Amino acid sequence: MTTPGEGRSLETAVDAFLTHVSIERGLSPRTVDAYGRDLARFAAFLRGAGVRGVGSIRRDHLVAFSRSLDREGLAARSRARCLVSVRRLLRHHGVSGPEGGDPLQGVSTPRFERRLPRVLRPDETASLIEATDPSS
Repeated sequence: MTTPGEGRSLETAVDAFLTHVSIERGLSPRTVDAYGRDLARFAAFLRGAGVRGVGSIRRDHLVAFSRSLDREGLAARSRARCLVSVRRLLRHHGVSGPEGGDPLQGVSTPRFERRLPRVLRPDETASLIEATDPSS
């Protein structure tokens, strides 16, 4: 993987990313909090693997992290969100995968069923139409 920010510590990298998405990208506080939780989990995993800086992250770390999320029993949506957080952190710091692409290329991502939207029953539709004020 390509790593322009070799000397940046994990904590510094996560803090800089969270500041970026909060201030410069204007993401909601809840989204920033979710990213923070996901990236704290990622940083703890990497520290356990002996990784101290963004520049030391290798593809096998990413694969092992993805597998660890599965073993923890996280729901598929939570695992997917966590991996998106990691992908965005790495891209923000210029870490790229093979041939300059996605650093998580080839790492299996969870699949989850997409639910169809609930359709109103005819009586609910009629109530909705009757509730409108025709004069406005």
